[in-house]
Amino acid sequence: MILRAREINQSGEHSYGRLGALLPPDDLVVTWYPDGRPASRYGDLKWDCAPGRTSGKAKVHNFCYWGKPNAVTTQRNDLVTEIRWLFFCVRNRSGQVFAHRSLKGYMTILRRMGYFCEHERISVRDLLINPSRLLSFVTDGGDSQATYLVRLCKILAKIGPEETGYHIPKPDSFKAINEIVERFRAAIKQHPPLPTRIYSHVISALLKELSDFEAVANKFLTLTKECSIDQHLGRTGRAMDHSASASVTEMRGDTMPVLLERYGLLEYFRTKDLTLSVQGLSAGLTRIMTVARLTVLTFSGMRDGESSDLKYECLKKHISYGRMHFEIHGTSTKLNGGDPKKVKWVTNQDGARAIELVKRITKLNHELFVRRTNNCALDEKDIPLFASVSYFGFQGAKLAEHANQMIHGHLDLDRLPKLRALLQPPIEDADLQELEEIDLHRAWRSEEKFQVGVPWNFTCHQLRRSLAVYAQRSGLVSLPSLRRQLQHITEEMSRYYAKGSSFAQNFIGDCADHFALEWREMQPVSAALSYIKHVLCTDEALFGGHGNWIEHRLRDKSGEIEIDREITVRRFEKGEIAFRETNLGGCTNTERCDKRPVRWLNIDCVKGCKHLVGQLGKLERVIVFQERLVGSLDPSSGEYQSERTDLDLLVSVRDKVRAQASRGGRP
Repeated sequence: MILRAREINQSGEHSYGRLGALLPPDDLVVTWYPDGRPASRYGDLKWDCAPGRTSGKAKVHNFCYWGKPNAVTTQRNDLVTEIRWLFFCVRNRSGQVFAHRSLKGYMTILRRMGYFCEHERISVRDLLINPSRLLSFVTDGGDSQATYLVRLCKILAKIGPEETGYHIPKPDSFKAINEIVERFRAAIKQHPPLPTRIYSHVISALLKELSDFEAVANKFLTLTKECSIDQHLGRTGRAMDHSASASVTEMRGDTMPVLLERYGLLEYFRTKDLTLSVQGLSAGLTRIMTVARLTVLTFSGMRDGESSDLKYECLKKHISYGRMHFEIHGTSTKLNGGDPKKVKWVTNQDGARAIELVKRITKLNHELFVRRTNNCALDEKDIPLFASVSYFGFQGAKLAEHANQMIHGHLDLDRLPKLRALLQPPIEDADLQELEEIDLHRAWRSEEKFQVGVPWNFTCHQLRRSLAVYAQRSGLVSLPSLRRQLQHITEEMSRYYAKGSSFAQNFIGDCADHFALEWREMQPVSAALSYIKHVLCTDEALFGGHGNWIEHRLRDKSGEIEIDREITVRRFEKGEIAFRETNLGGCTNTERCDKRPVRWLNIDCVKGCKHLVGQLGKLERVIVFQERLVGSLDPSSGEYQSERTDLDLLVSVRDKVRAQASRGGRP
């Protein structure tokens, strides 16, 4: 239990400058290992906050804003005293529980304060109590840090000067800074969905990477195990500091190029541009684990941080109605004050395949960790799925094996520029046209990163939004290959996440920001975007009840339709209109359809349905297939007569639409 600082220091034994008796003693324990041992104390320059967590990720808060711990000066020591105290107030005195990401944001702004104050030769207190200096600090550091600064000041003001020792100015004093915050927020653009061509390229590239590694996985992991156990194997004399055994190893010929050729891995290493060394083994493992993580994000909709928290036994399988279904069990701290809540996600066979591949790597990692530490108590179920590959010992010093835990690895795409380049094809004009159809009011072509020929700027969150937008079967996914890739995951999500599904409520629990909620919210938006694309913005001739209404009531004399995207989306959200693709175009019926579902040609709709919005191009394609079918039937059969009647009706409608178009008007 942490006692209040004032209760500890009433005797005034410790002196800490202006803050005096408010500060806790340096030996106050602030974090603990799971077994109760102290992990970090108040006076430490770094606080390790991972021991009390179960996510397996390193969570270290470093107060040394200048970098190297040994470069401490009197001024820096005084500034760190203030920074550490303010961070302690936010973390322990605010009455709130913050997620690590939020605490990291506050630590970042405090470190920047320290750097700024050192340059200006002032204290952090002098900065915080002076609005004009705060404005200079924000202006000097850029708009992005203004948001966390305002949040920090509000927290400290709420705690009060008696607890913090700082008299924070009133909110009115932050008017200029708040304007900067609002300007910054307005400038932040929403993550765009991946254009279908690029989306298909990303998915295909990820699945190919998985297949390439699966083909050599047994050999790769066997060599990894041998090189991890034998510290001489695959190392050169220089790498082993010219030890006595180096010459023996080299005489045996067990250098890495020789080993790779012996194991049949030389071609794989050259194809993936990996160095022919044990560092290449480590880089190869990091690469494929990053690919697997991105594949999981692609086919589940979870966030990047949520994938980082997955455990080794996260994948669950069950058979229902003769089909295998896959669920990913994990935790989410989003909008939950940093406390993890158990949640699940649906995935498909490729998502499960990626997890199974990573489990093979992590299983070996855990096996070697236990062998090295003699820690048989560390069970597989307690280790992170994406455990750090540093434990293999190929990157110099191994990770500190503290608290009998394995931590999550840093699978950052920015650390893998060649893999990033693989996932970022150059933008084409058709890609920008798709984006313009999705958001008509965003000036895509005016932004530097959305220019023809520029590599697409890929982010993990784009996978989440793309899945929510495209996988609604709304017709927005135009590439057949992408349709096939998303088909199964779409069926699974429709089954679990569909509106009104009682199982879906149980599936996501009370997580306020689960992907299922985003999935549901995007259903009317996705349908609206499809309607705008295929009905309001199409150049094709339309027919049918709704199609004729569009042509005669909405189009002006020049053939243009004035579109208000927000109003259209709002109508879909209210249920005033609906849209789904059909073989002949689309249907706008908001109620249960009374037409016969067995008629794949939608003949009943063609005969006079007010909800039909047919497209000439689709009608012509349907006629081609119907002509083939009729040509394959016996003319004397009843089936021939039925199908021939349907064909004649379709041809009649087509000819009518063509005739109206040829007269210079639209149908």
